[in-house]
Amino acid sequence: MTRTHAVWNEFEIDVDRKYPDVTCTHCGAKLLNVNPAETRSTICPSALICRSLTEFSGVDLGSRKRQRRKRPSAHTQSPVATQDSVVTEDSQLLTQPILPFHFVDNLSVERKGHYQALVASGFYAAGLSFSSFEMPRFRKALTILQPEMERYQPSRVILVGRLLAADYEPELDEVVTRLRDDQTIVAKEKVVNYIVVSPVTRSVLWCAKTVGENEQTAEYVAAPIGEAINNISNTIGKPVVVSVTTDNAPVMQRVWQILETERSVCCNGCSSDALILILEEVLKLSWSSGVLAKAVKLAEVF
Repeated sequence: MTRTHAVWNEFEIDVDRKYPDVTCTHCGAKLLNVNPAETRSTICPSALICRSLTEFSGVDLGSRKRQRRKRPSAHTQSPVATQDSVVTEDSQLLTQPILPFHFVDNLSVERKGHYQALVASGFYAAGLSFSSFEMPRFRKALTILQPEMERYQPSRVILVGRLLAADYEPELDEVVTRLRDDQTIVAKEKVVNYIVVSPVTRSVLWCAKTVGENEQTAEYVAAPIGEAINNISNTIGKPVVVSVTTDNAPVMQRVWQILETERSVCCNGCSSDALILILEEVLKLSWSSGVLAKAVKLAEVF
């Protein structure tokens, strides 16, 4: 079939050649490399599914060859053509068709800041590195629909600076509020948390007790720990505490001896606490403090 078919009047030829590229004048769909001899298999399916297409008066979109064919069986019948089955320029780039919209140039400072804040919030939530935002492919994905939006994209410096601080403040407020709920210590007293750990359940904060102003002797520290062990056993209905883990301070090592003798529990120090103490001492050195500052700066940028 040649280009004299009536359905060609509903399409605009973009590239005039043997197999031209055409665009629907109603919905904007692009068809690539259309063979005029196969108009019924390329142009006609697109015309039938275009909702905005004008009605054809007296135009037969059927195929004479199809009429001469034998009746196909139910197993060999081809599926009905849909928009997804027609290869277009848009379908090669995106999974959904591009919807045209009007871009409002010269955004106000307020709208620009709101847009950059939304981009930054999603960027932080995804956990991407700051350098990835300046990758050409990444920025192209954000501006492919509207290239004019390139000048409104936040830079890496802004992501590391004011946008990060602005996005961090509400997150910090929420976390601090949760941590301080019903546990605010106005006098800034030292608090000891008693956490129950079990292989069959998640860790539970059993209670929190203030240390007080008394001298922190081994006997004084062992008393509240023993009281917590009794409360846990009474709640469960039988002795269930088999181990006590504390820090590695010298006074706590004497507490271990008291608890192991009186209550038949195994006491040990926290290995992570030992590493923290070592790191704190190392970071006090002059050469390491400079390295730490540079590492923090490097982490903020990348």
